[in-house]
Amino acid sequence: MPDTETFGHEPVDSNGTQRCVRCWTKGQEYDDEYGDSRRYPPSKVRWPCTSAIVLGLARRP
Repeated sequence: MPDTETFGHEPVDSNGTQRCVRCWTKGQEYDDEYGDSRRYPPSKVRWPCTSAIVLGLARRP
């Protein structure tokens, strides 16, 4: 692995599936255009994510 900044894009095991720890969130709160509090659904991004490929952290599958 190259000695570069990962910006949080690193592999993590999730029930036997490799996911990007930065892209794989458990849901984040946000306010919609009406000011109501909502949650983003969890991401299903598998490793390597596009950012990891662009940063040179992983090869394109």
